[in-house]
Amino acid sequence: MKKVFLSTLFYLIALTCFSQVSTIELDSTSGKFQAQGIIEFDSIMAADLYTSTLSFLPKAFVNAKYATQVADKEAGLLVIKSNFLIGSLSDSRLHFILTLNFKDNKFRYNFTDFVYSIGTFGETAFENKIAGKKKIKSEAEEQIKNLIIGLTNHVKKAKADSRW
Repeated sequence: MKKVFLSTLFYLIALTCFSQVSTIELDSTSGKFQAQGIIEFDSIMAADLYTSTLSFLPKAFVNAKYATQVADKEAGLLVIKSNFLIGSLSDSRLHFILTLNFKDNKFRYNFTDFVYSIGTFGETAFENKIAGKKKIKSEAEEQIKNLIIGLTNHVKKAKADSRW
């Protein structure tokens, strides 16, 4: 019962906190789309945030291949290359690079290098003209929000579980 209560509480807190999760915006410096934000915690060391995140990745990307490009615990850096299934077509995907930086009590996420693909039709940078881009962007933002909420809940649960 306690676990159900804590899970529900974390979910409600996350919903409140993440109504402000960043949207996919065009970066004026790079000219590329990105989504970024900082999530803060209470009393969680950077190394613990890093370890919890590593254990979350296989759960987060169950239906998609992901590759860890960089995993440096001492520098507090994870770089992951993956994709989301997008739209009604079963082979329509939005590929991205997710960079996570960890410091004590917080982590920063940055989704960049978005590339849209449909099966064998090839890939195109998200900055190019894409039919249905507004809907694709909206779905991607929802998936990013869910991923960050899931990661945050996982980290909080790992902290709660460590206090047994």
